[in-house]
Amino acid sequence: MLVVDEGYRNRGIATAFYNYLLSSLPPALSQPAVSTKTWSTNRPHIAILESVSFDCVHRVVDDRKAGVDTVYYARRVP
Repeated sequence: MLVVDEGYRNRGIATAFYNYLLSSLPPALSQPAVSTKTWSTNRPHIAILESVSFDCVHRVVDDRKAGVDTVYYARRVP
């Protein structure tokens, strides 16, 4: 889970984390793919995921509550 404290948002911290995860992990920790989930209403997180080339791979409609889906994103690690 990735959470950025509200006072530190919009500083590129989450994007930097995902970029590190995708390109700089030691080989012993490397995996062929990375996935995460969020709610469909979390537009800032979805924008970050899409900016680092994650794709929506699954959606559970109304999973959180009516009108709020759980969305799963994934991408292959280069």
